[in-house]
Amino acid sequence: MNNFHIIAKPEMIFGSNTSLSAGKRLKKIGCKKVICVYDKGVKDAGLTDKIIQAIESEGIEVVHYDGVLPDPPDTVVNEAGELGRKENVDGIVAIGGGSSMDTAKGVNILLSNPGSITQYGIGTIYNKSRTPMFMIPTTAGTGSEMTNMGVITSSTENRKMIILGEGCTANVAILDPNLTIALPAYPTATTGMDVLAHASEALTIKRNWNEYSAMFAVKAIELVFKYLPIAVAEGTNMEARENMMLAATYAGIAFTDATVHMAHGIGHALGAKFHVPHGAACAIALPSVMKYVSKTDPINVKRVGKAMGLDFKDDAGSEEIGQAVADTISALNTKIGIPTLQNLNIGRDSFPYIVDLVVMDTTYFSYPIKTDKPSILAMLEEAYLRGEKRD
Repeated sequence: MNNFHIIAKPEMIFGSNTSLSAGKRLKKIGCKKVICVYDKGVKDAGLTDKIIQAIESEGIEVVHYDGVLPDPPDTVVNEAGELGRKENVDGIVAIGGGSSMDTAKGVNILLSNPGSITQYGIGTIYNKSRTPMFMIPTTAGTGSEMTNMGVITSSTENRKMIILGEGCTANVAILDPNLTIALPAYPTATTGMDVLAHASEALTIKRNWNEYSAMFAVKAIELVFKYLPIAVAEGTNMEARENMMLAATYAGIAFTDATVHMAHGIGHALGAKFHVPHGAACAIALPSVMKYVSKTDPINVKRVGKAMGLDFKDDAGSEEIGQAVADTISALNTKIGIPTLQNLNIGRDSFPYIVDLVVMDTTYFSYPIKTDKPSILAMLEEAYLRGEKRD
């Protein structure tokens, strides 16, 4: 068994209406003025009011930042960070999906460090003193509440960058499945497929693979295949919502200590160039990626397949395993309404530019197989052909 290093996770609180406990917990650690980071959609859906009221009822002043955007650009993070600096806040509360949580992580870094968030990409050193940070997800997808990293879009380079470290780790993650009931079918599907990508990639990584992460990844995959179609079709099904929130968190734990690879690299490129929802972008790439990885790691791709509910013959070869897993993911994409490249008007003429973005992505250095541009191009081509067959 490989040696491995497990990164400490935030305190986790799970259950219906637990989000209303945020005020008491912030007060307990001495917060007097917090910045709440969210987007206008979460506000309009009525998900922030009760939480903020519960915080204010404890005598804590709330500074509002509602300018979060999808694939949060550095300009938004800098704006929110400057507001937090100006108001001299002593706590951060993120309410929303991955974009809100990633924005809050950037704010956390900026409260203790000067300048712009683009100065603090992966590999840089920054002041580790940090502000207490609470994460309250309203989607079951990114797992960002459990991770030590965030993804920010560089507005000048039009690509995604990773921020990493202590400043990106929450003190408390509050998982209230009630907050996901209002999520429409399509974002339920895309965020759910982000969970599958996190878990499948964590289970097939090479450099940081470990049995601890694998355990959480397998359970996350099992839960996605059982409950995601139900959550998409029956948004008020509480059992499905609860289990998808657990799946997202388990996958977040898995990829924090193992990391993600190719599907996220391609997904980041599609998101940066075409603003495809992150989970949809990863879902489009994932079948081809699993098929490609099975060439050198059929054992763990087979574990992915078994967690999905597939049965394999004892003598199944790598090609058979990879094809079966790829087809099963594709079938799930179709069932829950994940678009194809064709649906998104992404043509073959854009592939060379996408490939260039993929090899610049931070995940490129974590790939389980040494992968060149022609191989990435081939994966995109296969994804395109899958789309043609479906349409």
